[in-house]
Amino acid sequence: MPHASAEDHSPEISGVAIGFEGRAKVGRWTPVSFHLSGAPGTVVNPAVTAPDPDGSPTTWELPECTLDDSGTARVAGVFKIGRLEARIQITAGTANVTVAAGAQPAIDPVMPVPDDEQEVDAAEAGESDPADAAAGADANPRDCLLRPQDVPFIAVLGSAPGFQAAYLDPNASGSAIARSAVEVIELPDAAGFPASHLAFDSLDVVVFSQRFDLNSDQSTALADWVRRGGHVVIALARDAESFKTSELQAWAPFSVVREDEFFELASLVGRIPGTPAVNVADGIHGLIIKSAEGQVLASALNGPLAIRAPYGLGRVTVLAVDWSDSTITAWTGLAGLCRYLADVDLPSRESTSRTTTQLRPTGVSELATQLAAQLDHFGAVARPSYWAIIALAFAFLLLVGLLDYLLVHRVLKRPQLTWFTFPAWIVFAAAAATLGADRLNSSERQANQFDLVDIDRTSGLRRVQSWKTVYSPESRRFRVETEAAPWLIDSAEPTMRSVWSGIPESSFGGMNRAGGLSLAANPPYSIEPNASALANVPIGQWSSKAFASTWSADSQAVAERLVSSDLADNGTGYLEGTVTHHLPDAITEWCLAYGNIAVFPKDSERADVVPSIPPGVPWRVDDRTNRRRLKTYLQGTSHQYIGDSDDSSGQRTITTTTYDPLGLDPSPLARMLTYYRVADGLGYTGLRNTSLERSDLSRVIPLKRAVLFGRIASPAAKYVVDGGSVQPQERWTFVRIVLPVTPGEAPDPRDFNFPETR
Repeated sequence: MPHASAEDHSPEISGVAIGFEGRAKVGRWTPVSFHLSGAPGTVVNPAVTAPDPDGSPTTWELPECTLDDSGTARVAGVFKIGRLEARIQITAGTANVTVAAGAQPAIDPVMPVPDDEQEVDAAEAGESDPADAAAGADANPRDCLLRPQDVPFIAVLGSAPGFQAAYLDPNASGSAIARSAVEVIELPDAAGFPASHLAFDSLDVVVFSQRFDLNSDQSTALADWVRRGGHVVIALARDAESFKTSELQAWAPFSVVREDEFFELASLVGRIPGTPAVNVADGIHGLIIKSAEGQVLASALNGPLAIRAPYGLGRVTVLAVDWSDSTITAWTGLAGLCRYLADVDLPSRESTSRTTTQLRPTGVSELATQLAAQLDHFGAVARPSYWAIIALAFAFLLLVGLLDYLLVHRVLKRPQLTWFTFPAWIVFAAAAATLGADRLNSSERQANQFDLVDIDRTSGLRRVQSWKTVYSPESRRFRVETEAAPWLIDSAEPTMRSVWSGIPESSFGGMNRAGGLSLAANPPYSIEPNASALANVPIGQWSSKAFASTWSADSQAVAERLVSSDLADNGTGYLEGTVTHHLPDAITEWCLAYGNIAVFPKDSERADVVPSIPPGVPWRVDDRTNRRRLKTYLQGTSHQYIGDSDDSSGQRTITTTTYDPLGLDPSPLARMLTYYRVADGLGYTGLRNTSLERSDLSRVIPLKRAVLFGRIASPAAKYVVDGGSVQPQERWTFVRIVLPVTPGEAPDPRDFNFPETR
């Protein structure tokens, strides 16, 4: 039978699920799924509409689906929410469901609902309007709990009671106890796991507690997420076969050898300061595990108790001892063990409060905000400062107030002329403002672009993260799409995803704002399926719009074509060997991090020579290089001794280069994004890095990986606006290459100095 259109037979929408157990993060990819029911064979083009950071309703087109012979279909996709409080509308033909999303479990509407939608929020009335049911709307859509990006999400499958107490607020008491630092999301079953790695974007850690019943698609999606910077914690069960027969074992970077008994846990207990010893004289069940690389976190005589191994740009942490044993569940340090294994950065309240107070005048509290400010700076556009605008406003008040009074009362002595002079001053000020705006703003379309390229030599992962801000001299709508650079991609690899970009602030233009303008008052636009392009994006005259694009692919052959290396640890923590790259340009402004050592170029004897690593030429890590402790190098710390040559007494001074959160030089920002954690980024810069946390490669460094950071001239992405490219005024491309290191014969004691937890 011929397919009917969605307009002729509109299906009903039910079973709406957004996020993980109704929780999502603003500005992150968010999973959405729902059921459709209607006439068999009906072709449906579903969509989700949510506000962007400016408050404009953005329609995310989901893949087209056809109702099966039973007249049902399950729709799943991903989208982003740009405001901390929003109304999310799901449509399929003429049917629609509206879900309230916000920072509180019970969401009040943040805007009036248009009369033509004929809907009543479930949070207000508890029942739907008959018109909703006729349109196929869900009678009681689930509200979505939204959190800022600085709230970590830990998803747990299986029984893990230690996580229930690990992140409770220690300053609350009685009924006031609540999770204030982390959202621990208990998944009732494996059905809560999506089949797309993008859908895991809101999660910081995924914990498998003796349950591994994922299907093949879910396991593949999880592996892709970990490879791109995710973190999985696996607590093994007593039965070795439960993991060996799971889908996870196909890619997890460790193997289970056999079942065994452990008779001492001192190494594991020692990782949790202030906790009592655990008496396991009678033995505690566990599994013997092994991994070809990574880091042993704690070990017993017969094998490791916990390991952490790299997997692409992410990590897999494994607990080999059975933590469901009554000896462990009764141990007061279990909550601390959960925090240790999850390894989530939790800035103290004091440091967060101090940082917020220090940066309030600038409006910058995140590295992502600094990046947005750099991209929104155009040399041809002379934006006046806030102080200049305040001064002009004061001058206008002085003009229409005091000067006009003196003119009509004292000079002309005809007060009634105010009816003419006052409008004249307004016309004069408007004309002056228009003329000034023409002079201050550019008449040409402009853009700035910032690209981060990651190449993991071990897994073959290549990833591009690109941000671009487009300035328009006129009010109009644009179509924006992005293409990955030819030197990075292979044939038949996926296209780039392009979406809006927002800043994680509560100030104007930030995603953490609770309020804002009504969606009806802002121009809508759409994002095409698979985020292949943005259509009809509105940009006002002399205004700008920020976009973000991502692309990733896995290919050992392509990665090997781009980079090869034979680095080895000589047994003392120092690297030996060579690196050869075949990127389109020489790598400049480079540094190589391994362990707690930074390798960087010596100053050239010629001022016109920039130290670089040219393509196609093997570069030795000990060829004309300096070495320093990584943290002191990244913070620009220098030591100077001042004293008399005839006197043994003297004074040593230590200076540190001040980080400028308002600086327009992209190199310090890109370097800090790469090594944020190992550089004590919050303490040094005063800025958090929650929005771009997965751009921080610090966590793979202690896992026997070397990270080469540098800058190249060629772009990694090409933005196509209305069918043509916009040549950026400024374009910065930084490359980060993650290289395997063959371990040396002697252990490196400096590994124990790396801060594994915060």
